[in-house]
Amino acid sequence: MRIMLMTLPSEGEPRDYTTPAHYSVGKLRYIPLGILAVASGIDRKHEVRIFDSASFNLGIDEAIKEIRDWQPDVLGMNASIGTAYSMSRILAEIQGPLKVVGGPHTTNFAEQIISLGATAVFIHDADFIFNKWLDDGCQPGIYSGYVEELDTLPLPALDLLNLEDYSIKSDQSGKVLLKNQGLRFPMYSSKGCPFRCTFCDTQQRSFRYKSPKRVVDEMEIYLDHGAETVHMMDDCFNLKRSQVLEICAEIQRRNLKFTWSARGRAKIDLKTAKALKESGCVRLHVGVETLDRDLLKSINKSTNMELMQNFFDVCRQVGIQTLGYFVIGLPGETREYRKKLPELIRKAGIDIPFFNILFPLPHSDLYDDFVASGVYKSDFWKEYALNPTPDFQPPPYADEELHQELLDTAEWYVQEFFNEKN
Repeated sequence: MRIMLMTLPSEGEPRDYTTPAHYSVGKLRYIPLGILAVASGIDRKHEVRIFDSASFNLGIDEAIKEIRDWQPDVLGMNASIGTAYSMSRILAEIQGPLKVVGGPHTTNFAEQIISLGATAVFIHDADFIFNKWLDDGCQPGIYSGYVEELDTLPLPALDLLNLEDYSIKSDQSGKVLLKNQGLRFPMYSSKGCPFRCTFCDTQQRSFRYKSPKRVVDEMEIYLDHGAETVHMMDDCFNLKRSQVLEICAEIQRRNLKFTWSARGRAKIDLKTAKALKESGCVRLHVGVETLDRDLLKSINKSTNMELMQNFFDVCRQVGIQTLGYFVIGLPGETREYRKKLPELIRKAGIDIPFFNILFPLPHSDLYDDFVASGVYKSDFWKEYALNPTPDFQPPPYADEELHQELLDTAEWYVQEFFNEKN
């Protein structure tokens, strides 16, 4: 069979008021880990093609033409809430192939996707169950997969990509927040997050991780493929201290010389930080969300001000750069807090602050509470999933005056921290 696995165009995606334009990745291309993982589990008796329409900024009509020209027997799409409109257009307009959908959008909206014309929907881990679905005759339905032992996963099917297409050129690196150049490989050492922050819609709560040997095996393979740096995309890379220390020790045992970074939580001790630095880790990305003690509790953040301050102090001591994600506009947040936040960030010693305006995501606890309490008059994300419309404008939870104030405040923060004069 001819199987095309694709990322979806961003055309028509919901309008984003949450992230200032300063943080836009522009035209950088990101290796599509999701569809590469699925491709790696497909028996190569089939002809498989990766079609990364998102990275190449193709519009919906261009993507449809490419699909029709290649004429796959099976078309697989990786969908998020942001690409629901382009997914619905392709489901409606492409005739002939079996059409299947995976990705984060399926977790909460599988039935809606079926109603829009998908033959089958795959929830969570499709790495193995997709090939089984092919072998079993491609029956319609909703399928759920869960891989407990992550070491059993095959490596992403890198042979299906031209990796040079994903290398950051020197003329691009100055346009983005992090000044990387060359080939930056994303990877995961774990899946899931056990915490329940009220604003978050993490798809998998159960935390699983690869063995340190498997993690460093992958790193070494990516280096052999020309990686300049590696970034751990985990929801919570440093959740298990012994795991982090063993990964660092394994890197050093193999004498691998490269730089890498990771996403995790703002909790660390000096021994772990030193091990990270000595193994080549140059930056840690962590969710701070707020520097207000009471707000931390209100969003069910599993940390406190003292742990976070220690994290930034220790990272600075050993020379690891820190990137902190912030959410402004949380319920209960005051104007006084927003005015003093830049001072608090500098006092905490956070190298790179990344600001977002609160955006209640579908099936986050906060969104569900807003629907139940009448802050939102209806479950608009469910309505949108059933009938995606182009350029959908999600309603802000705040009144018009506060919403504009939050927009202005986010832009002020960007100027405050990233103006060339600073």
